[in-house]
Amino acid sequence: MTRLYTDLSLFDGAVSDRMLNAWSPTNTSSNVPAPYRDRPAIEMLSNSYFVQDGSYLKLKLLQIGYNFKFKGVLQDKVKNCRLYVSGTNLFTVTKYTGLDPEVTSSPGSTAPGLHRELIWVCTPCRVNTWLG
Repeated sequence: MTRLYTDLSLFDGAVSDRMLNAWSPTNTSSNVPAPYRDRPAIEMLSNSYFVQDGSYLKLKLLQIGYNFKFKGVLQDKVKNCRLYVSGTNLFTVTKYTGLDPEVTSSPGSTAPGLHRELIWVCTPCRVNTWLG
């Protein structure tokens, strides 16, 4: 449903440049719905324009570390020492135009006749890094 907000003016703000190719009487071959704000919800959502390939490749977790072994005098005082760097959600490769392809679906439809697995606008997964 991200395109519903970014392309079809459901909030007061700028819209996507994809709307430059919107359907009109002179551009009938476009799959981008006509840009008018007061259309019924079923017309906005039952459209192939909102169907996208949601496949993605994501690096969810990476941890690189090294365990130090001490010899001599330090061996008695230091039992274990590990240096590491770790990160989550470091990158995502996708052609999906929404915020994040790892999205949640709605708990149910709010309009009769709409598919129950609509994609809701959600915040992207955060990138986290640690050093220790």
